[in-house]
Amino acid sequence: MVNPEFLMQKLKEMSILYKRVKRLILVAENCTGKVLLQTIKEVRDSYDHLYRVFDTSNVKKEFEKVESHLKRAGIDACEIYFVHLLEEIKSDVEEADNETITKIIPEYYTELRPKITEIQKNLAVIRG
Repeated sequence: MVNPEFLMQKLKEMSILYKRVKRLILVAENCTGKVLLQTIKEVRDSYDHLYRVFDTSNVKKEFEKVESHLKRAGIDACEIYFVHLLEEIKSDVEEADNETITKIIPEYYTELRPKITEIQKNLAVIRG
């Protein structure tokens, strides 16, 4: 028998995580103008595991899978959003030479580009 307090605590945690991930997905979809099918698949897969919580003896494992799928959906949404922003920045910057860029955005090469590279590396690490 599953401890009802454990069950309620995990459901509450997954609800909070879902709301955060949903916001990330909506921001990414609004920014890109695209429906993010991979994130929808991950959320759907999380629901499969959520429903299995009530049909299995290994509740903890199913909650871990729910959490894993939701986090993956959030990471995918962030990555898609970030790639889209990078493409927009690149498109805007390609139109100007280095001197012009430096005049308009003095910190572009010294601060912004290194931060962009750092974010790319962090996303790669998170994705595993």
